[in-house]
Amino acid sequence: MKFTPEKPALFGETLDTLTTHLRELGEPTFRAKQILDWVYKKRARTWDAMTNLPKPLRTKLEATFDLTPSTLVLHKESNDITDKLLLELRDGSLIESVIIRAPQSDVGEELSRKTICISTQVGCAMGCVFCASGLAGL
Repeated sequence: MKFTPEKPALFGETLDTLTTHLRELGEPTFRAKQILDWVYKKRARTWDAMTNLPKPLRTKLEATFDLTPSTLVLHKESNDITDKLLLELRDGSLIESVIIRAPQSDVGEELSRKTICISTQVGCAMGCVFCASGLAGL
């Protein structure tokens, strides 16, 4: 069964494309910069958090765009140096992300450097031993 999203994710929009959408909605185009500022700088996770946008615009945005294209299903902190996140996409597929903490050689034993592996597809061909997605293959 092919998944057809009800509405596009806001995270795929650029300043230009969001400006075009706002124009089509009859909204001032300067709002595009405000919206992207809320999402990427202030990390707003709800439309209502965007308090400098009029309520009618927030209602239109909620009807037009998906603000949360994935849901956190599981966050597993290991005793070692990894945190594993399991995310469910809108179509029910699962992807995994792993945060790996490591010491910086010039700082000593403190875990001050982080590497993040983010699955951008369901399944992975890399085969990393710490990642269920990689072990399962494509």
